[in-house]
Amino acid sequence: MYIFKNQHAWLTRLAMTVILGMISLSLISQESKYLGTEPNITHEELLQKAAKMDFKNDVFKAIYRDSKNTYYALLTEKISSRYEKIKLLEKISTNKTLVNIGATPTSTYSLFLVNNSLGKSETETEQLVNDLIDQVHTETIQLNQEQQQQWLIKNDKYSGNK
Repeated sequence: MYIFKNQHAWLTRLAMTVILGMISLSLISQESKYLGTEPNITHEELLQKAAKMDFKNDVFKAIYRDSKNTYYALLTEKISSRYEKIKLLEKISTNKTLVNIGATPTSTYSLFLVNNSLGKSETETEQLVNDLIDQVHTETIQLNQEQQQQWLIKNDKYSGNK
């Protein structure tokens, strides 16, 4: 029996329906892997949590954890120069673990998250950033003010001049 005038078109439609269904199912299952059961926390709530934390001896620390992510704050005020702040934010951005969710060199706190499915402990993540801070400090003392300014002119994406 000939249902469609063009049997190839019918086969194409069937194949596309099956393929799109498999892709949709795959996306739904991937999405649920990263969604927690808690309501989403807002940026403002994270900043409030950071403000309540004791950063006495720390520059970077975990401030909140839910079933999907662990959230961290960088106390930007403790980093002395704009060069160091921008260089650190650049190094963090190249890391595949940390996600910038509100980091600027002029804010009091810069916020990041790490997806819990990556299996990174708070200690590991905090040590990673502390190591990056040490690297930036070492690089900073090797450059004079003019060299730092030249680097900022080329690399400061927060300056608004680009």
